[in-house]
Parts: sequence; structure tokens; C-alpha cells
Amino acid sequence: MPCLRPRKMREAQFEVLCDRETPFLLVIKDIGPWDKYPTVTNDIEGVVRRLYKQGLLVNGKWFNVVDSDGNTDSIIHEDGEFVSFALDVERIKIAR
Repeated sequence: MPCLRPRKMREAQFEVLCDRETPFLLVIKDIGPWDKYPTVTNDIEGVVRRLYKQGLLVNGKWFNVVDSDGNTDSIIHEDGEFVSFALDVERIKIAR
């Protein structure tokens, strides 16, 4: 049986956006191209680690992702690790 080596996974490509209404909130946009790189959603663990290493994430603060379909999702993280995608219900509770 031939020895199979795992392919090195490419990292999602994104840009950091400036949110004019809430400048303290980090927003990133998935820029692809998705035929060469995974989407931010598919590589969310790696994206969180990269942002944390760059000093762009603050514990206790969510950040938003504009995904490959143009939808915006909020990401919960802790100490440079992905925790979960925030649900709309969670956002409403926090806003109150």
C-alpha cells in the first residue's frame, strides 16, 4: 500500500474591514478565491488563531465575518481559540 502524505491545507484569505459605526468591532471579509483557498467559515479555527497571533482579537469581544456568500456571522473566541458561531438569539440577549 502506498504511503499517503497529508496535503498542506491552505489558509483562508480575508481582509480586515473598518466598521465606521462601531470602530472597536473587528470585521473581516472572506475574499477567496474559493477554488484555491478554503472559505473563512471552513477555516475558522485557523482564522481565529491567525488574528489572535496578530493581536487583533480581544478576549470577551466577538468579531464579525462577512462570508463567501455575503452573509455576516459573529464569532465567539477565547484565548485565540474558536468557540462557536453566535446565534441571533445570543446577539439579541447581549444587546438588551
